Amino acid sequence: MLPGATYTYSVTAYDAAGNPSPPSETVTVTVPAVATTLFFAPAADTYVRADSPTSNYGADTKLAVDNSPVKHLLLKFNISGIGVRTVVSAKLRLHNVDDSSVGGLFYRVLDTSWGETTVNWNTAPAAEAAQVASLGTVTPGNTYEVDLTSLVRGDGAYSLKAVSTSSSGADCTSKEGAAGLAPLLEVTLLP
Repeated sequence: MLPGATYTYSVTAYDAAGNPSPPSETVTVTVPAVATTLFFAPAADTYVRADSPTSNYGADTKLAVDNSPVKHLLLKFNISGIGVRTVVSAKLRLHNVDDSSVGGLFYRVLDTSWGETTVNWNTAPAAEAAQVASLGTVTPGNTYEVDLTSLVRGDGAYSLKAVSTSSSGADCTSKEGAAGLAPLLEVTLLP
């Protein structure tokens, strides 16, 4: 049997003499589809600061969102391997290193041309107005998931900006930070 395939069955019984009974009613069965999970490390991750508008933080071991001073987190993922399959879920995992009542408000960024080692506050791409996800209270040492299923629909480059409304900002590990704690995008697909 193949995952996701549909099969139709009926049963015919035979007595000891080999005589067949009339066939039973037909039953249709669909074999559950097997999900595939893909994992993506960020192609780029950094943050920008309003109070240091020409500084670049692409080499930092942390990513920051804050409202005082204002800091915006930027993430970019290059997604491939989805093809015509259906995205069931897309979850961004972030490992927190600084507590806050607001882990971040996430927005899609259509311009994916920014570079991790060159972007700064003055050159940072604008985000769309509609929020795609949010992360509430965060505490150090914990990994949190941000649901990005509404954003990730197929192959391509995806860029995000996260902001905060809290003056006690949240920080998380960047891809330059501790091994195994970098941001990770988990995309689950059905055939």
